Amino acid sequence: MSPDHTVPIAEISKATLTLLREIKKPLTINDPAGGRDTKIPWEEACLAEAYLPVVLLAAEAVWVDITGTGFDLDIRETPGTTVGYTLQGIRGATYSVIMLCVIDVLEALGSGQDEMVLNDLIEIWVNGHSNHGSAPGIMQGAE
Repeated sequence: MSPDHTVPIAEISKATLTLLREIKKPLTINDPAGGRDTKIPWEEACLAEAYLPVVLLAAEAVWVDITGTGFDLDIRETPGTTVGYTLQGIRGATYSVIMLCVIDVLEALGSGQDEMVLNDLIEIWVNGHSNHGSAPGIMQGAE
């Protein structure tokens, strides 16, 4: 992959939203401290400044397991955003590879359940995020 090549975040966001609509399961985050679940709108889950970095780090972990290489995600700390990080760029994979891995992650996330619980991505995020920094504060205590 050429260093100049980038995959448009808007295309990944749109395709991920389409996939979530096809899966038709609600997204939630469990808050054990508060004792409640919070429903996450599919649209929010697909935003670069919301949960898309978490989903893509999980998808990247799938690709790393298969190939030993990642997506070259540019994820930057951005206080005040949903998880404290924003996806700025994707340079190390093709659209097709990224979406195949996103499909794998989202299908596994909803497998055998009536909903998809984003907390189930925490371990994948922490492992994948070790290359980018610390885990997002909003999800650290939600194990």
